[in-house]
Amino acid sequence: GLPEEAISLTETISHANMAVDSSGHLYVPDEENHRVLKYESPFENDALADEVWGQAGFSANLCNRGSTTSPTASSLCFEVSGRPDLNLGGGVTVDAAGNLWIADSGNARVLRFSLVMGSISDTADLVLGQPNFTTRTVGTGLNQMDYPLAVRFDDDGNLYVADSDGNGSSGGKRVLVFEPPFTSGMMADRTFGSNMCPRGLELDAYNGTDPNRGGMWVQDICNTRLILWDLDGTTVKKIIGKDEIGDLGSCNTPMCSNNGSIGIDQDGNVIVSNGRFNNDVLRFDDPIPDPGSGHYWAPDYRFFRTGPSPNPLRPEANLQGPKGLQGSVQGLEVVSGVDPSAGPWDQMIVADAYRILFWNDPATLTTHQAADGVVIPGLGPGLQDFTHNSPWTVTQVKSDGARLWAVIDFFPQNMEVWIYDLPLTNGATPTQIITLPIPAINGEGVIALQPTDIELIIRPTDGGGFVWMSFPGSNRTVRVRNPLTNPEVDVVLGQMSTSGTDCNRGLPELPSTLCRPGLMEIDRLGDLYVSDHWLEHTGNNRLLVFDRGLFPPNNTAVIYAPSATKIFPNTPSLEHSTWGPAFDSCNRMVVGYNGFSFSGGRFPGVYHDPRGPSTMPDDFLKDFSSHAYAAVFDEDDNLYVADLNRSRVLIYKQPFATCDTDGDGCSDQRENGPDETLGGQRDYKNPWDFYDVLGPGAALPLDRIIDLPNDILGVIQHHPAGDLGYDAQFDRGAWTGPNSWNETQGPDGVIDLPNDILGVILQFQHSCQ
Repeated sequence: GLPEEAISLTETISHANMAVDSSGHLYVPDEENHRVLKYESPFENDALADEVWGQAGFSANLCNRGSTTSPTASSLCFEVSGRPDLNLGGGVTVDAAGNLWIADSGNARVLRFSLVMGSISDTADLVLGQPNFTTRTVGTGLNQMDYPLAVRFDDDGNLYVADSDGNGSSGGKRVLVFEPPFTSGMMADRTFGSNMCPRGLELDAYNGTDPNRGGMWVQDICNTRLILWDLDGTTVKKIIGKDEIGDLGSCNTPMCSNNGSIGIDQDGNVIVSNGRFNNDVLRFDDPIPDPGSGHYWAPDYRFFRTGPSPNPLRPEANLQGPKGLQGSVQGLEVVSGVDPSAGPWDQMIVADAYRILFWNDPATLTTHQAADGVVIPGLGPGLQDFTHNSPWTVTQVKSDGARLWAVIDFFPQNMEVWIYDLPLTNGATPTQIITLPIPAINGEGVIALQPTDIELIIRPTDGGGFVWMSFPGSNRTVRVRNPLTNPEVDVVLGQMSTSGTDCNRGLPELPSTLCRPGLMEIDRLGDLYVSDHWLEHTGNNRLLVFDRGLFPPNNTAVIYAPSATKIFPNTPSLEHSTWGPAFDSCNRMVVGYNGFSFSGGRFPGVYHDPRGPSTMPDDFLKDFSSHAYAAVFDEDDNLYVADLNRSRVLIYKQPFATCDTDGDGCSDQRENGPDETLGGQRDYKNPWDFYDVLGPGAALPLDRIIDLPNDILGVIQHHPAGDLGYDAQFDRGAWTGPNSWNETQGPDGVIDLPNDILGVILQFQHSCQ
């Protein structure tokens, strides 16, 4: 199947060989987390793992528990340094006695975890391929292994190991057979097969009428074929993917890119995971013809695709239709609003490779629920359905509250931002398109796409008055003012001019430099977070925070290369190669990490106070994720996470406790809801409330109380209608009573008493009813 660490469907291969025991429990090698998980009721209602091997708990995820070169009887490692074609492989099986066997590929060994008193031990009591539990030497002898990927037993209790040549040694590429009784460090009794690259094994448990069935299926990736061997290891009985046993050569069947595991159903059909390029699961129906010239046996059923792809490198569908996501999910947004005629609305919107999908009322979504509508950029009205794709790629979606901003990639080096009204409707067309280059204010040059720019990342501000754009290929992040009317660049992060494009400006990384900047987000206080790294695993691998006070709304000259206010650094304990952060109403941050950063891991980090002194996560979301690439909280603090490679969105219902940061008896969800934020926002210097600001002359401290004259005069000083210009954030129109300003009358264009200031006082002294 699709590899856990891959950024696209065409990258490194995963070799996960799972097993089901006699009780129906499922055992899954969770390769990137270097562990094996057990699910006791996987086909009923068990979505959470019940047991784990290889780690001390469900939140740990390092190779050999952090001691990469020093395995133990309780650790696992599923990676081989320098072999991206083999990294992330592992296999499990359960013997007749209920013992768990694990192909610990990166440690070049197979471990047995014995069933004791009804439970499988988390410490191995037998090792094959190594003389003891603390070595990991690769070798070619019959008592050694070279990246074992799969294990299976036959009916006589013989153990078969797919030894897959992880380091290119001449003795790999074989199937080892161990006959009982088993002892640690024993020699294999025999091998079978030659000139193979075995990646998967499955006993052919066949009960049909074909006399040429039975034996052991071997997945031979080097020769793009699946072979059924007799258990003597000398006779080939069946071949899928080719017509004859001939090695190498071309392959012209759907098996050509098959890299996965094997299953046999109760009817004798062969089920094969078909990763990379094809990205599918195939069924080959019984009876399968014997090998012979011209007998290319095609699958009779394809689980996840309906037809051939016009471009095999970019499949037309992974799970095609209204329920499925096609490939890397690079854009996610959850938005809400009020339609004057239809009332309140909510939508979850996903950038799904070649289309935009949306689900209405996301708070009520159930697993696998079909999308309510689709938008396919570039196609006419008659083609706006779930069976079509855009000729271009939709790489990101973000909202400014009233509009959806989508990045359309025409490839190569040609990207635009298409803007749609919200809520989305099926087949919607853009109301506006933003193109590059974009001039800077005062004639200070232009920001144009460079030959190295193959991605464009955006983050519009609420209301759309500004949009931040990141250019990973040219090492800069810029702010564009008035993007909907008169777009001009007025801030450039990372560079000292509009023409600068060098990584870190050719210097060692500094608080003022950038290298491959990617995803961005604005927290609840208005501060900007920039992930200073990008695909595949490039850049400074850190997360930068820029205080919003660095970016006035009306600067008269371009601001170049300000220093970050805070840096989440690249350290040995945690490489902050982050994806897109999300912030709940308490300003807690959840952010995923790049899977190529093995120290970062597969668990999104939780930071309770991202503006505080600590740079380490306080917790993790303790379930499996490949790449938590994009994340967003809705207005009720439900969390949505786009899992980049697994083509899915994970929804966490209010994962954190309700908070009342300012202690006034009103939850932060309530204070940050649409009624309270209408026309106002939290002061960026103060995490407690909206309007507890510094008094005249900045002489008074923050006192966490909304009172006169400290706060009201501070509001006027910070946001006057005079010198600094009119600011709609504080214009509430005519006040009509506590908790009700701006409900019946809109802004009146003036910051004045009592309309605006009296409304502030009464609003934030109310009882939250």
